[in-house]
Amino acid sequence: MEWESNPDAAWRDFILPAAEDAGWVEDGKNISSDIKLSNRELFGLIILAQALSDGDASWSVGYDSTDPEPNDGYVTDGTKKLGVEHKIIAQQEKTDVLETMLNRYEKFRDKGPDYGKDKVFIIQPNKSTLGAIKVSDLSDLIKEQKNAL
Repeated sequence: MEWESNPDAAWRDFILPAAEDAGWVEDGKNISSDIKLSNRELFGLIILAQALSDGDASWSVGYDSTDPEPNDGYVTDGTKKLGVEHKIIAQQEKTDVLETMLNRYEKFRDKGPDYGKDKVFIIQPNKSTLGAIKVSDLSDLIKEQKNAL
């Protein structure tokens, strides 16, 4: 089963109704019996599609049940198809946001080079940080991995 949608329609049909519940970001239920994405995962796809579209609405969001694991949906412009793997930093996490982001990335990386191959990795924090997040720390970790290959 394959499903694709314009990001605006996906927002209107799924995210907007769910946003009435304060816990929607951490709710892992699928948006439908056929579309095995949570609202949070769909939200991540919508943001990615909008960013790639650069205002021209050329990218869509989608889900294909035949895609290999990890399977958290994809974005496409009709030619390119970018699979996505999502992770969340929940509000109840005790560690700092950046420390948790680095930990999530390391766990993803430690699953081996074929896990999530050719996928975009999205980490969504659902909590505030105690200070500025130094994103270069995550960039440095990724560069270290690439240099080790």
